[in-house]
Amino acid sequence: MQVPTQTGPCRGWPGRGFRFVFALYAGTAGGDRAIGRFSAHHAITSGQVWTTTLVLMAFAEVLARVAIMQWRRVHAGDAAGRPAVAPPGPSAATS
Repeated sequence: MQVPTQTGPCRGWPGRGFRFVFALYAGTAGGDRAIGRFSAHHAITSGQVWTTTLVLMAFAEVLARVAIMQWRRVHAGDAAGRPAVAPPGPSAATS
């Protein structure tokens, strides 16, 4: 069984890779020390703060992606000289 793949959707979600690399780096000795120094410097004393931060980062990423896709959908017809979204009102097909 073959599953068709597309690279287009992958290009739209670079944050997934950044979070994955951050998780890998945090698991190393050097990453652990660097994150420890950062936490001490900024007075971050709870591990729950990091969990909350990563969840909020993912949520913001999704919202940004939705906003970008909506903007692209609305403005897609500009290059071709026609509106991307039909104006409200009765269509020509119903008259």
